[in-house]
Formats: sequence, C-alpha cells, structure tokens
Amino acid sequence: MKRIYNLFSQLLLFIAIGFLFSTNAYSEPRRVTVAAYSTSSIPGGKILFSPEGLPDTACVQDSPSVRKFCRIFQLGDTLRLTAVPDSNFLFSQWTAGSSSHDLTITIVVNENKFLAAKFLPRPFDVPRSLIVAAMSNISIPGGRVFFQPEGKNDTNCVQEHPEIKKYCKLFHNGDTVHLLAVPDSGFRFVEWGGTSTSHDAGIFIVMNENKLAQAYFAQLPPNPGPQLLKVIATTPNNVIPGGRVLFQPDGLPDSNCREINTGVRKYCRLYHIEDTVHLLAVPDSGFFFAGWSEGIVANTRELTVIMHDTIILKALFTPNAQDTIKRLTVIASSGTNVPGGRVFFSPEGRPDTA
Repeated sequence: MKRIYNLFSQLLLFIAIGFLFSTNAYSEPRRVTVAAYSTSSIPGGKILFSPEGLPDTACVQDSPSVRKFCRIFQLGDTLRLTAVPDSNFLFSQWTAGSSSHDLTITIVVNENKFLAAKFLPRPFDVPRSLIVAAMSNISIPGGRVFFQPEGKNDTNCVQEHPEIKKYCKLFHNGDTVHLLAVPDSGFRFVEWGGTSTSHDAGIFIVMNENKLAQAYFAQLPPNPGPQLLKVIATTPNNVIPGGRVLFQPDGLPDSNCREINTGVRKYCRLYHIEDTVHLLAVPDSGFFFAGWSEGIVANTRELTVIMHDTIILKALFTPNAQDTIKRLTVIASSGTNVPGGRVFFSPEGRPDTA
C-alpha cells in the first residue's frame, strides 16, 4: 500500500510540474504593434496579421498620420505580417523590427514587438495643376484651348476677368498633355507664353510640376487682302542660288515679283490671311542648306509659316567644302576656221557665265 501511495505522489508531482510549465512565461501573452505611415499626412496603408491574434485594448491611436495595428499573441508564436498599400500608394519597406522590402514578412513573437511599415504616394498619382489663360489684344479672349487628355476640372478655378478665359485642369504627375489653341472667327493665334513659348498652335507639356500657360490671340483687320510670301534662295556671295524652295500649297504667283539678279532665285506667292504654308529648302548638287534668315531664323530645311502678314525670308545655301567649284574649259577646234566638232559633258555641270 505504501508503495502505491509513493507512486501516486510522484504522479501528482509530475502533473504539478507540468502545470507550472504550462502557466509560466512560455504562455505569457506578448504584444505586437505595427505602425503604418507614409511621407504624406496620411498613413498610406494597413497591416494584415496571420494568425490574427487578439485585439490589444491598450493600443492608442495618437497621430492621424500614423495608423497603429496592435495584437496580442502567445510567446513563441510564429506570425506573418503583410503590408497592404491604400489606393494611390506604394509600399516602400519595413523600417522598424525589420528592414525588408517584401510586402510579407515572418516573425517569431519571442518578446513584445514593434514594427513600422513605410508607404509612399504613387508619383504618377500626385495631382498637378495646369492653368491655361486665353487672351487677345482686345477685351475678349479671342479663342479657345483644347486639352488631350482632358484631365479633371479644378473646382478651385476662379474666372477673375471676363476678357480672359481661364482653363484649370488637374493631371497625374508625369502626364504629357497636348494643348491646341483655336482662334475664334475674326482672330488669329499669335503665340504661347508662360511655361512654354512657341508660335505653333499645338504644343506638348509634361506635367512634372504645376504649370501655367497663356494662349495669345489677335484680331484680324477687316477684309484683309492677299498676303505676300517672298523667299529668296541664294549663297553667301550671291553668285548662284545654290538651291531652290518648294511651297505647299503653291499659292498664287505675284505678278509684281521680278528677278533682277541671276545670283538668286526669288519666289513670290500670295496667300489668304491665316493660310498655313509649308516650305522645303532643297540644295543643288554640291551645296547644303545653311538656314533661314530675315523674317524667321531657323536651321531646319522644313519650315511652316502662318500668313498673318507679309513675310520675307531668305534661304541660304553654301557649297560643300569638299565640292569647291572648279571651272572646266574645253576648246573644240580643227585646223581650219571652223571648230569641226562638239563636246558633250556627263554630268552636264553648270554654265560658266564668266
């Protein structure tokens, strides 16, 4: 009987020791706190727990720019944390308790834990403001501006002056916006000012910051007559033209235009007011196009002009350095008083007027 009693006492001791181990520090609850924050004034995301654990009622949300997620787990639990960015945000990295850039990390709850997850606003979702003002030389705007893409209307836009039409749009950061200035009847487009300066009615703007542009229009004179476009093709010394100029559309020839210098080619065309004319400079063999001068300065062979007034241009051509002009003189003669034959050239070259 005494032996049975001793065995029973040892069994109770083992049970007591096991109970102590089951209720000691190994089963003591531990807190896990994760803070979600961003570089803006809002948290930018949330944290998911697996397993979820128990809510920590002692958790205090003490800042509107930081979102705390507080849970209670048993010591030794293995926990998966997943950072979930809000709309228009990106996850950057874990900045406390871990330095991982992975959305999901695994931790062991061996003590009270504090972690932080950093989020960033999506760069292309940062709104950028584009304000465009249409104005003219009189007390009305004189034209309209079209946007592609249209963007969102900025509800904070205020039309302060009736003579100026203001367009206020919001775009994503990095968007490329095509602006097209369209004059009203009786007006012409003059130029763009502000963020972009151009005489072209259509321009492109990259929205990497808030931007302002002005579209300037001008009133046309009443019943304007034909506008003269005169282009002179020549070389620096005016000895030979060195090239020619093509027009699209051709326009009407000006009967008052006369070529009085064989060293230049003069083109005179008449167009309606506001006609758009495309010019192409074509160098002759042995020459290259050097640039436009006089009314417009440009280096490209193609040039577009809008006929809102008389325009005079010079197309300058220069000889290629390796193609310096050389004279070739061939004399056909015979033993009599007549040449006796002819000479043919291939290529023909240019006649030497000297």
